[in-house]
Amino acid sequence: MNTPTFFGPKPPELLTVEVKPGVTQMIPWGRFKVPSLDGHLQTSVKWSNKIPYFHLTASVPAGARLEVQRVVDHMKARRDSIYRGYAIKMKFPAPESDPPAHDFFPKFMRVPVIPESNLILSRDVHDLVDMALFTPIKKSQFCREHGIHLGRRVLLEGPPGVGKTLTATIVATMGPNHGWTYIQIDNVHDLVRAYRFALDNQPAIISCEDLDLVLKKARERDNVINEILNEIDGLESKEQDVILVLTTNFVDKITTEALRPGRID
Repeated sequence: MNTPTFFGPKPPELLTVEVKPGVTQMIPWGRFKVPSLDGHLQTSVKWSNKIPYFHLTASVPAGARLEVQRVVDHMKARRDSIYRGYAIKMKFPAPESDPPAHDFFPKFMRVPVIPESNLILSRDVHDLVDMALFTPIKKSQFCREHGIHLGRRVLLEGPPGVGKTLTATIVATMGPNHGWTYIQIDNVHDLVRAYRFALDNQPAIISCEDLDLVLKKARERDNVINEILNEIDGLESKEQDVILVLTTNFVDKITTEALRPGRID
Protein backbone atom coordinates (compact mmCIF):
# COMPACT_ATOMS: atom_id res chain seq x y z
CA MET A 1 0.00 0.00 0.00
CA ASN A 2 1.34 3.45 -0.94
CA THR A 3 1.71 5.92 1.89
CA PRO A 4 0.54 9.46 0.94
CA THR A 5 3.28 12.07 0.90
CA PHE A 6 3.56 15.78 0.12
CA PHE A 7 3.70 14.76 -3.55
CA GLY A 8 0.81 12.30 -3.39
CA PRO A 9 0.77 8.48 -3.40
CA LYS A 10 3.54 8.25 -6.03
CA PRO A 11 6.39 10.53 -4.94
CA PRO A 12 9.21 11.34 -7.36
CA GLU A 13 12.80 10.31 -6.90
CA LEU A 14 14.48 12.63 -4.39
CA LEU A 15 18.06 13.56 -5.22
CA THR A 16 20.53 14.72 -2.62
CA VAL A 17 22.34 17.71 -4.13
CA GLU A 18 25.23 19.60 -2.57
CA VAL A 19 24.31 23.29 -2.86
CA LYS A 20 27.31 24.59 -0.90
CA PRO A 21 30.41 22.80 0.37
CA GLY A 22 29.06 20.42 3.01
CA VAL A 23 25.43 21.60 2.61
CA THR A 24 22.89 19.39 0.82
CA GLN A 25 19.26 19.66 -0.18
CA MET A 26 16.72 17.14 -1.43
CA ILE A 27 15.17 17.97 -4.79
CA PRO A 28 12.38 16.12 -6.62
CA TRP A 29 13.43 14.53 -9.89
CA GLY A 30 11.12 13.20 -12.53
CA ARG A 31 7.36 13.49 -12.81
CA PHE A 32 5.38 14.43 -9.69
CA LYS A 33 2.26 16.13 -8.34
CA VAL A 34 2.10 18.97 -5.81
CA PRO A 35 -0.75 19.78 -3.39
CA SER A 36 -3.68 21.86 -4.69
CA LEU A 37 -2.42 21.66 -8.26
CA ASP A 38 -4.14 19.48 -10.85
CA GLY A 39 -1.86 17.83 -13.36
CA HIS A 40 1.85 17.31 -12.79
CA LEU A 41 5.31 18.87 -12.98
CA GLN A 42 8.44 17.23 -14.30
CA THR A 43 12.11 18.00 -13.73
CA SER A 44 14.78 16.81 -16.16
CA VAL A 45 17.92 17.80 -18.06
CA LYS A 46 17.72 19.60 -21.37
CA TRP A 47 20.71 20.22 -23.64
CA SER A 48 21.13 23.70 -25.05
CA ASN A 49 24.19 25.21 -26.73
CA LYS A 50 26.06 21.95 -26.01
CA ILE A 51 25.69 22.09 -22.22
CA PRO A 52 23.00 20.62 -19.95
CA TYR A 53 20.47 22.81 -18.15
CA PHE A 54 17.85 22.13 -15.52
CA HIS A 55 14.47 21.79 -17.26
CA LEU A 56 11.01 22.14 -15.69
CA THR A 57 7.85 21.29 -17.59
CA ALA A 58 4.21 21.39 -16.47
CA SER A 59 1.10 19.63 -17.67
CA VAL A 60 -1.80 21.36 -15.92
CA PRO A 61 -5.25 22.76 -16.74
CA ALA A 62 -5.35 26.31 -18.06
CA GLY A 63 -6.75 27.53 -14.73
CA ALA A 64 -3.56 26.46 -12.93
CA ARG A 65 -1.27 28.40 -15.21
CA LEU A 66 -0.81 31.30 -12.77
CA GLU A 67 0.29 28.95 -10.00
CA VAL A 68 2.88 27.35 -12.25
CA GLN A 69 4.02 30.79 -13.35
CA ARG A 70 4.65 31.70 -9.71
CA VAL A 71 6.94 28.67 -9.41
CA VAL A 72 8.80 29.74 -12.55
CA ASP A 73 9.07 33.34 -11.36
CA HIS A 74 10.52 32.17 -8.06
CA MET A 75 13.15 30.18 -9.94
CA LYS A 76 14.00 33.13 -12.18
CA ALA A 77 14.38 35.38 -9.15
CA ARG A 78 17.32 33.22 -8.05
CA ARG A 79 19.54 33.93 -11.02
CA ASP A 80 22.85 33.60 -9.23
CA SER A 81 24.46 30.24 -9.78
CA ILE A 82 25.09 28.26 -6.60
CA TYR A 83 28.52 27.42 -8.03
CA ARG A 84 29.73 30.97 -8.67
CA GLY A 85 32.75 31.83 -6.52
CA TYR A 86 33.57 28.23 -5.55
CA ALA A 87 36.06 25.61 -6.73
CA ILE A 88 34.20 22.83 -8.52
CA LYS A 89 35.02 19.75 -10.55
CA MET A 90 32.91 19.00 -13.62
CA LYS A 91 32.36 16.32 -16.18
CA PHE A 92 29.94 16.45 -19.08
CA PRO A 93 28.16 13.20 -19.93
CA ALA A 94 27.35 12.69 -23.59
CA PRO A 95 23.67 13.47 -24.36
CA GLU A 96 23.17 10.10 -26.04
CA SER A 97 24.51 8.14 -23.05
CA ASP A 98 21.40 8.72 -20.89
CA PRO A 99 23.44 9.09 -17.69
CA PRO A 100 21.93 9.25 -14.19
CA ALA A 101 20.95 12.72 -13.02
CA HIS A 102 23.76 12.85 -10.43
CA ASP A 103 26.36 12.84 -13.21
CA PHE A 104 25.24 16.30 -14.32
CA PHE A 105 25.85 18.09 -11.04
CA PRO A 106 29.26 19.76 -10.48
CA LYS A 107 31.11 18.63 -7.38
CA PHE A 108 32.47 21.12 -4.86
CA MET A 109 36.21 20.62 -4.38
CA ARG A 110 38.01 20.40 -1.06
CA VAL A 111 41.21 22.15 -2.06
CA PRO A 112 44.24 22.06 0.25
CA VAL A 113 45.38 25.55 1.20
CA ILE A 114 48.92 25.94 -0.12
CA PRO A 115 50.75 29.25 0.44
CA GLU A 116 51.98 30.93 -2.72
CA SER A 117 55.43 30.99 -1.10
CA ASN A 118 55.56 27.17 -1.48
CA LEU A 119 55.84 27.59 -5.23
CA ILE A 120 59.57 27.52 -6.03
CA LEU A 121 60.24 28.96 -9.49
CA SER A 122 63.04 30.86 -11.13
CA ARG A 123 62.61 34.63 -10.98
CA ASP A 124 61.79 34.88 -14.69
CA VAL A 125 59.19 32.12 -14.59
CA HIS A 126 57.67 33.43 -11.38
CA ASP A 127 57.33 36.89 -12.90
CA LEU A 128 55.56 35.41 -15.93
CA VAL A 129 53.16 33.35 -13.78
CA ASP A 130 52.49 36.34 -11.55
CA MET A 131 51.83 38.67 -14.48
CA ALA A 132 49.76 36.30 -16.63
CA LEU A 133 47.85 34.40 -13.94
CA PHE A 134 48.05 35.58 -10.33
CA THR A 135 47.73 39.33 -10.84
CA PRO A 136 44.52 39.25 -12.94
CA ILE A 137 42.94 37.07 -10.23
CA LYS A 138 44.11 39.06 -7.21
CA LYS A 139 43.82 42.53 -8.77
CA SER A 140 40.68 42.08 -10.87
CA GLN A 141 39.10 45.41 -10.01
CA PHE A 142 42.33 47.30 -10.60
CA CYS A 143 42.66 45.65 -14.02
CA ARG A 144 39.08 46.56 -14.95
CA GLU A 145 39.54 50.17 -13.85
CA HIS A 146 42.65 50.48 -16.03
CA GLY A 147 41.23 48.75 -19.10
CA ILE A 148 43.28 45.56 -18.69
CA HIS A 149 41.37 42.56 -20.00
CA LEU A 150 41.07 39.65 -17.58
CA GLY A 151 40.31 36.97 -20.17
CA ARG A 152 43.42 35.02 -21.17
CA ARG A 153 44.82 31.56 -21.88
CA VAL A 154 47.85 30.27 -20.02
CA LEU A 155 49.86 27.15 -20.85
CA LEU A 156 52.07 25.76 -18.06
CA GLU A 157 54.67 23.50 -19.64
CA GLY A 158 57.64 21.48 -18.48
CA PRO A 159 58.59 18.00 -17.25
CA PRO A 160 56.94 16.44 -14.18
CA GLY A 161 57.95 18.09 -10.92
CA VAL A 162 58.48 21.67 -12.05
CA GLY A 163 55.35 22.99 -10.30
CA LYS A 164 52.52 22.88 -12.86
CA THR A 165 50.05 21.03 -10.62
CA LEU A 166 51.13 23.03 -7.57
CA THR A 167 50.46 26.25 -9.49
CA ALA A 168 46.99 25.01 -10.49
CA THR A 169 46.26 24.01 -6.88
CA ILE A 170 47.26 27.46 -5.60
CA VAL A 171 44.97 29.02 -8.22
CA ALA A 172 42.12 26.74 -7.09
CA THR A 173 42.26 28.45 -3.68
CA MET A 174 43.29 31.91 -4.86
CA GLY A 175 40.43 32.17 -7.36
CA PRO A 176 37.48 31.66 -4.98
CA ASN A 177 39.24 33.79 -2.34
CA HIS A 178 39.02 36.68 -4.81
CA GLY A 179 35.52 36.01 -6.15
CA TRP A 180 36.42 33.76 -9.09
CA THR A 181 34.80 30.45 -9.95
CA TYR A 182 37.37 27.68 -10.38
CA ILE A 183 36.33 24.88 -12.75
CA GLN A 184 38.45 21.76 -13.02
CA ILE A 185 37.92 19.24 -15.82
CA ASP A 186 39.84 16.05 -16.55
CA ASN A 187 39.04 15.72 -20.25
CA VAL A 188 40.21 18.26 -22.80
CA HIS A 189 37.26 17.24 -24.99
CA ASP A 190 35.04 18.99 -22.41
CA LEU A 191 36.78 22.35 -22.77
CA VAL A 192 34.18 23.96 -25.02
CA ARG A 193 31.30 22.93 -22.77
CA ALA A 194 33.25 24.03 -19.70
CA TYR A 195 33.89 27.37 -21.39
CA ARG A 196 30.18 27.87 -22.06
CA PHE A 197 29.48 27.04 -18.40
CA ALA A 198 32.21 29.47 -17.33
CA LEU A 199 30.58 32.29 -19.29
CA ASP A 200 27.53 31.92 -17.03
CA ASN A 201 29.69 31.88 -13.88
CA GLN A 202 32.37 34.46 -14.61
CA PRO A 203 34.78 35.63 -13.51
CA ALA A 204 35.93 32.05 -13.92
CA ILE A 205 39.06 29.94 -14.29
CA ILE A 206 39.05 26.65 -16.22
CA SER A 207 41.85 24.22 -15.44
CA CYS A 208 42.70 21.11 -17.47
CA GLU A 209 45.93 19.25 -16.79
CA ASP A 210 48.11 16.88 -18.80
CA LEU A 211 46.87 17.34 -22.34
CA ASP A 212 49.35 14.67 -23.43
CA LEU A 213 47.74 11.98 -21.26
CA VAL A 214 44.31 12.71 -22.70
CA LEU A 215 45.33 13.18 -26.33
CA LYS A 216 47.97 10.57 -27.07
CA LYS A 217 47.93 10.52 -30.87
CA ALA A 218 49.64 13.49 -32.49
CA ARG A 219 47.05 13.89 -35.26
CA GLU A 220 44.14 13.63 -32.82
CA ARG A 221 45.82 16.01 -30.39
CA ASP A 222 46.42 18.70 -33.00
CA ASN A 223 42.96 18.40 -34.53
CA VAL A 224 41.16 18.43 -31.19
CA ILE A 225 43.15 21.34 -29.74
CA ASN A 226 42.70 23.41 -32.90
CA GLU A 227 38.97 22.65 -33.04
CA ILE A 228 38.58 23.60 -29.37
CA LEU A 229 40.50 26.84 -29.73
CA ASN A 230 38.66 27.71 -32.95
CA GLU A 231 35.31 27.30 -31.21
CA ILE A 232 36.43 29.22 -28.15
CA ASP A 233 37.67 31.96 -30.48
CA GLY A 234 34.13 32.17 -31.82
CA LEU A 235 32.65 32.34 -28.32
CA GLU A 236 35.08 34.75 -26.75
CA SER A 237 35.30 38.48 -26.78
CA LYS A 238 38.03 40.26 -24.85
CA GLU A 239 35.42 41.44 -22.36
CA GLN A 240 34.78 37.91 -21.06
CA ASP A 241 36.40 37.32 -17.66
CA VAL A 242 37.48 33.73 -18.26
CA ILE A 243 41.01 32.40 -17.74
CA LEU A 244 41.94 29.09 -19.32
CA VAL A 245 44.82 27.22 -17.66
CA LEU A 246 46.28 24.21 -19.49
CA THR A 247 49.30 22.10 -18.62
CA THR A 248 51.49 19.82 -20.70
CA ASN A 249 54.69 17.84 -20.20
CA PHE A 250 55.64 18.09 -23.88
CA VAL A 251 55.00 21.53 -25.35
CA ASP A 252 57.08 20.61 -28.42
CA LYS A 253 54.39 18.10 -29.40
CA ILE A 254 51.63 20.71 -29.60
CA THR A 255 50.99 22.23 -32.99
CA THR A 256 52.51 25.67 -33.47
CA GLU A 257 49.15 26.93 -34.74
CA ALA A 258 47.68 26.33 -31.29
CA LEU A 259 50.59 28.20 -29.69
CA ARG A 260 50.57 31.26 -31.92
CA PRO A 261 50.13 34.69 -30.26
CA GLY A 262 46.46 35.39 -29.61
CA ARG A 263 45.74 31.72 -28.99
CA ILE A 264 47.92 31.15 -25.93
CA ASP A 265 49.10 34.13 -23.83
